[in-house]
Amino acid sequence: MKKNTKFKIRMAAAFSMGAVTALSFNAFYTVKNVVAEEMSTEHVIKESNYTLAVENYDDTFSVESTGIDSFDSETDWDWSYQTSHTVSAFAKGPKGYYVRLGDFVYYCDFETQTLIALCNRPDCLHDKETDSEKRSECTAYVAYGSVNDGLQYYDGKLYANTSSVYFDTERDADYREKEYLLELAPDGSSREQMDYQMENAYSFAFHRGSLYYISRETNPETLIGTETVNRLELGKKEPETIATLSSMDAVLRVYPYGDLVYIQTKLADTEESSLIIYDTKTSKAQVKKANWQSMFLPTENDTFLQCTLKEDGLYAENVNAMLESTTESKLLTMDSLKNLGFDANTTGDLYSWISTDDTHLYVYGMTEIDPIVAAFNKESGELEAAAVLPGMPLFQCIGVDDEYLFYQCAELDGGTDSVYWVKKSDFLENGATFNCMEP
Repeated sequence: MKKNTKFKIRMAAAFSMGAVTALSFNAFYTVKNVVAEEMSTEHVIKESNYTLAVENYDDTFSVESTGIDSFDSETDWDWSYQTSHTVSAFAKGPKGYYVRLGDFVYYCDFETQTLIALCNRPDCLHDKETDSEKRSECTAYVAYGSVNDGLQYYDGKLYANTSSVYFDTERDADYREKEYLLELAPDGSSREQMDYQMENAYSFAFHRGSLYYISRETNPETLIGTETVNRLELGKKEPETIATLSSMDAVLRVYPYGDLVYIQTKLADTEESSLIIYDTKTSKAQVKKANWQSMFLPTENDTFLQCTLKEDGLYAENVNAMLESTTESKLLTMDSLKNLGFDANTTGDLYSWISTDDTHLYVYGMTEIDPIVAAFNKESGELEAAAVLPGMPLFQCIGVDDEYLFYQCAELDGGTDSVYWVKKSDFLENGATFNCMEP
C-alpha cells in the first residue's frame, strides 16, 4: 500500500466464553512530579483485583478522525495479520510477505508454494542445520524465548523480538532472559541487534517515528504482575510511560492507528475493561470502558468495526474514532452453512480471527468437529462464504488482503509448522480449500 491509497486493514483477536462478573469503575486522581510550572497528572483506577495508572490524563479531548488518511506502509504500524497478543507472525513488505515460524523468518513464495529462509549465505543450511552454533549464525535465525514472537516491517527493514537466557548471579543463581530487537534486511543480507532498552518486553510496535512496547515484571512472592506501556521516540534514549497495570491476571494490548494509540486491558473474570485512547501529538490520554471481549477493527473509511462476543453470539457494529457507536449492532451466525455446501445438520460457534476488508468480515469458528473460517457481508451481516481449515491454526491469526487469505499453522502429530493460503476470490466464490506452504 502506498500513501493516500485506499487502506484495507484488519486485526485478529482472541475471545473466550465463560462466566463474567460486573466491574465497578471507581477512580481517583493524584498529581505528581511538579517541576517549575509543568505538572504531570496521573489517573488511577483501583479495584480489588487490579490497579491501572494512566499518565498525562485528560478526559476533555475529542477527535473526529484517527488520521488514517495519511497512512504510509513504510512508517505506519499495520493492523493486518495481528494476533491476540498484538504482535504478528506475518509481515508484508514492498516485495512480498514474510512469516516467522519457530526460530526462523521465511519469505513466502506463493508461486512455488515454498517458505524460503531469509538468509542469502550460499553455505548456510538454515533451519536444516543441526549444529546449534552454526544454526544461530544464520541470518534468518531469531531465537524464541518467553517473548511473544513477532515480526514487523518498518521503514525498509524487518524487526523481530527475541530473547536469550543468561545466568544471574545476583538473584541466587537464577536463570533470566534478556529481551531485545533484531533488525533484518528484507533480502536476507544482514541481521543486527538494536540498541533499544526493552527489558522484559513481550510486545512491540513501530509507528510514525516511535517504538511502543509492553514490559512485564512479576513479583515472585505475590505473583502480581506489573505491565507497562512505553513509548520510545526513535533517536531518544529514555522512553515515556503511557500506562501501568498491576494485577495477578490482567494484560495490556497496544494498537497504534493514525495519530492515536489504543490500549486495551484484558481482565480475567470481568465483563468490562479499561480502554485507553492516547493522542501521539499531545501525549494526552483518557480512559473509556469497554467489554473485555470487544475488539475494534479499523476500516478504510477512518472508522472502526467493533466486534463483541456476548452470551448469545458475536455482534458487529460501527464506531467512530472515539469508539462511540454509530450504527446498530448485527448478530453474526452460521445458521446458513447448509447453503454453502455443508451438511444440513452442521452447526457451529464463532470465536475469533476477526479480520476485515472493504466488503467482508472474516471470523474464525468451530463446527462440531472442524475449525472453520466464515466470511460475512459487512453491510447485511449475512454469511456468504465458509471453508474448513486444515491443520491446527496458531495464535488465532488470519491474514486478509487484496489477493490472499492465509494463516500460520502447527501440523498435527509432530509435523512441520507451515502456512496455509487460498486466493480470496476463489474462497468467496466457491469456498475453495487452502493450499499448504512449508519450509
